Amino acid sequence: MKYLITGGTGSLGKGLLERLKGEDITVLSRSEKGQIPLKAEHPEVKFILGDVRDYHLVRDAVRGMDIVIHAAGFKFLDLAETQTRECALTNVVGSINVVDAVRDEKTVQKCLGISTDKVAYARNAYGASKHIMEKLFREANGNSDTIFACVRYGNVLGTTGSVHTIWERQLAAGKPLTVTDDKMRRFFFTLDEAVDLVLYGLEHMKGGEVFCKKMQSYNLYEMAKELSDNVEVIGMRPGEKMFETLIADYEGEEFTSEFYTDSGEVVAI
Repeated sequence: MKYLITGGTGSLGKGLLERLKGEDITVLSRSEKGQIPLKAEHPEVKFILGDVRDYHLVRDAVRGMDIVIHAAGFKFLDLAETQTRECALTNVVGSINVVDAVRDEKTVQKCLGISTDKVAYARNAYGASKHIMEKLFREANGNSDTIFACVRYGNVLGTTGSVHTIWERQLAAGKPLTVTDDKMRRFFFTLDEAVDLVLYGLEHMKGGEVFCKKMQSYNLYEMAKELSDNVEVIGMRPGEKMFETLIADYEGEEFTSEFYTDSGEVVAI
């Protein structure tokens, strides 16, 4: 199988490269800095430097592929509130380019988009842009021979910009650990679990689903206190919600032809 991973130099892309060793993989990424070390670690992987905002480049990258994993995205919630156009260009226009390129390339069997829990009851630009991406993939699935679906999850531990990475830097510098509110809760899971969900989606997708792993939410203040007694509450950032939701109450079985469960761990809406 020939795989294309957009945004493949991010944490999820790196995890997928490890798990898909032996497959024919191409990574499309705009991060030159991210590609250099990955080229050394994975000389068998083909790397394309470019942006999903460029349809012609995406179209060339998709050519001849069997599987497309669309992981490229503008992921920083607070920046999306102040640079909404940039967020929309990547998450909406970029996703349109991927959908169009996949539909134009008749070899692609499956296209899986990476979404977020910020979609449910979206009140920020990031969540809204990913909500549109999910709808684009659902729409494309009904108008294409390619199977389109998405996976949706929460915060991945240890990734760029994650609160745990920030806390590690603050601990090393002897600074207080910062949390935005002492009542705020978030869903967390590991990179391995994130990769598991992507591979699960690829295996089980029939078209139009959004796969979501059931997860426990954690209080950020309590988590910080486990690491240090020196914790500072700094206030919520623009666009943040106190509590996240994996699946909104207006979503459900009617969104797809079949409802999947796997020992209660993964559902598809």
